[in-house]
Amino acid sequence: MIQDAINRLKERVKSKPVKKSDGPTGEDAPDLQTLASQVTTLLDSGSVVPETDKVKEWAIAQGISEGEAASFADDVIDAYFDDNDGNEIAKSELTESEKKSKEGEAEKEEKDKKKKKSEEESEKEKEVEKARLEFISEIQNTLEVLKSGQETLAAAIEHLLDTAEDNSQLSKEVQTLKSEIGALANRPANEKTPVTSKIQKTNDPIKGGGLVTGKDRDHIGNLIIKGIEAGHCQLEDIAYFESTWKLSDRAQAFINEYKEVQK
Repeated sequence: MIQDAINRLKERVKSKPVKKSDGPTGEDAPDLQTLASQVTTLLDSGSVVPETDKVKEWAIAQGISEGEAASFADDVIDAYFDDNDGNEIAKSELTESEKKSKEGEAEKEEKDKKKKKSEEESEKEKEVEKARLEFISEIQNTLEVLKSGQETLAAAIEHLLDTAEDNSQLSKEVQTLKSEIGALANRPANEKTPVTSKIQKTNDPIKGGGLVTGKDRDHIGNLIIKGIEAGHCQLEDIAYFESTWKLSDRAQAFINEYKEVQK
């Protein structure tokens, strides 16, 4: 720095022994410190070449004797280049520090990028895992629905099979009844066992004669409905009658009572 060079020149001037000279003295003697400051400024600006001879010539031109000018030039050049070397070192150190700082910033930025990328990947993995669990849950729910549907379907099939068995049994009973009716029709009628009396006895639902024949079904059904309205029968009695053409005990008791009242 210029000020540092000037200070060093001042110290050197102060430390030099005073020599007698034939040159100007007193107020006429040039101020070496002021001249040192001036020449240093000129060296920095390039007006004076930083060489000992050039500085010496400049000093002589300023009124310094040739002997003092030579010593002055040596001191100025030494101080000037010492200062420049210091500046270069400082600049080098500053550059190195800036380089390290930039490297540190670049490294930190790279770490931040990696951290951000890692966090994003972790977040994506969490989202994928969440979607996977939701998908599995949905599949499980669907399987439960299918399982429930299968159970319902199995129950329906079982009901149909039971109904088919009941219908098959009903068909057998109808065929048996037809066979009995046919056999009775072919038997000769007499006073003891008339055909009509036998048929009526067999088909009389009140006396437990089995299935109700077609001609009596509507009549018996209406009687059961009257029993329901009177509170003596239930809906299941009419349902049982329509599915089997037989009377439940409750319906049979009501019809017997009804016929007794009608008499």
